[in-house]
Amino acid sequence: MSIANAWRMSGDIYDSFSRPDDLCGCDTNNPTNPSCIAPGTHCSVLFILNKVAPFADRSIPGGWSDLDMLEVGHGGMTDEEYKAHFALWAALKSPLMLGNDLRIMSPSALSIVNNPAIIALSQDPHGRSAQRVSRNLNVPKDEYGVGETHVWSGKLHNGDQVVIFLNAANEDLDMSAPLSEIFVSKGPGGSAPQVKQAWEVHDLWVNRMSDADAQSILKASDLQTRADIFEKLRWYNATEIPYEVGLEQGDERLFGQKVGVVEAHGAWSAKVSRHSAKVYRFRGSGIKSKRHDEL
Repeated sequence: MSIANAWRMSGDIYDSFSRPDDLCGCDTNNPTNPSCIAPGTHCSVLFILNKVAPFADRSIPGGWSDLDMLEVGHGGMTDEEYKAHFALWAALKSPLMLGNDLRIMSPSALSIVNNPAIIALSQDPHGRSAQRVSRNLNVPKDEYGVGETHVWSGKLHNGDQVVIFLNAANEDLDMSAPLSEIFVSKGPGGSAPQVKQAWEVHDLWVNRMSDADAQSILKASDLQTRADIFEKLRWYNATEIPYEVGLEQGDERLFGQKVGVVEAHGAWSAKVSRHSAKVYRFRGSGIKSKRHDEL
């Protein structure tokens, strides 16, 4: 960060979730190899995540790792893969730059990139990247021999914690993480004080805009009509309420929907579909958000 506000940390991304490609750097089987300095191109989402994981903690306010542009909407990945891609780019504080043609954007692509609960991870005032706290390679592999799962975790400004279960295996899997691992950066072996309290778990994709509403916005003939639709939906408008303000006020649109509780010293488990990610916001039990119509 003494040199720049952002730095590209890999070769050029392309529209693939996990496919290895010889054009991507010099060692697609081991992206963490310190001798791998050729940046290359045709780098998958999974390759870039594995490349940045060993130095994700270098992203701090004033300087962030740039994981390259978003591929959402190009058509080479599934909807679940695009959701995982967007959420991890947000949680790792990579600049969120759309790389698709906005003139032919699909409703599903729009409803991914306009999710305020996910964008709030990117815009969180704490400004630090989530970090990978576990990686499992002992999972079913695809036709390329690729398959793994990750758990990413990171502190947020108000004391919340973002937790992401990424399933890059070749089948749906049950995934789990104890609080001792989720908060390992605050103390190994379950010594972190956060392990000793209960946490409400909020799913950040539950309130995703419907394809029908997204389509009505895309088909609107003028900007005012689009604005009217957003207003009718009561969708979060960062021009009216900056994310920092909305988070401080507890605007419920930025906090997803509560789906459960992890008791002290407990663990969170979920069924995660193939090539997808479950994205959660852990909130200290008892914390309440304000309804947006009360603000």
